[in-house]
Amino acid sequence: MRLSDEELDLIQTYVESVRARAAALGFSMTLSSDPDAFVDFLREQEATHGVSSIHDPSKCHITPDNFAWFRVDRFGAGVACHAIRMIETDDFIEEVRTHRVFGDIEVPWDFEDVGLYPEAYDLRFAGRIGIGGGLWIHPDCRGQNLSSVFSKLLRIIGIRRFRLDHYVSFVLNTGKRQQWSLQSNGQARIPPLLNGYYPPYGAKTDILLTHCTREEMLMQVRQELAASEAAISASRTAGAHQPMGERA
Repeated sequence: MRLSDEELDLIQTYVESVRARAAALGFSMTLSSDPDAFVDFLREQEATHGVSSIHDPSKCHITPDNFAWFRVDRFGAGVACHAIRMIETDDFIEEVRTHRVFGDIEVPWDFEDVGLYPEAYDLRFAGRIGIGGGLWIHPDCRGQNLSSVFSKLLRIIGIRRFRLDHYVSFVLNTGKRQQWSLQSNGQARIPPLLNGYYPPYGAKTDILLTHCTREEMLMQVRQELAASEAAISASRTAGAHQPMGERA
């Protein structure tokens, strides 16, 4: 679906807003479409979960046409990164069931059932799907809600770069991850996906699928920008009504 001029302006306004906030905290951001550079960067960092096969160009057909990532630096050192891969499909759940989303370069002889939850069979969405992953924050920078900010930023860049219809990510089925996905990360829904063989881990794993549509992502950005503008306006109004002798 074609993006409107208003939507493109909205995306750029949001990108500029996040970059300005990051710069005020001393962060610089670099956006790239080089998957090998992403893999090299993440593998060099401490306290990561490694590079998932979903975003590994040695496991999947990943090129600059379907991949983007950014790194964040502070004081000349890398402190964060996040990646997105786009696939086009007529049935995303079939990409999961057949393992193709986890690796589509080699053709395996063997197959293990991913163990879809019954409700996952009813999930039906297709088109241009952005798959997020490789979100890493340096331990010294955690606890500042940066993972939420950076995840939302990459989703919205993905809409412009790949004309996404949907955004998804795979997360462990834990209470903490559910809370973060819905409350902090702004995902619209997190249905149970599978509780069987999970190819990136090579073992039985309980996995949720976070999911939001293009319309939901854009609405979230509109709301955040409106809330930010309202807060700035309220601050200016309060300052204007403050007695002269009490102003800083």
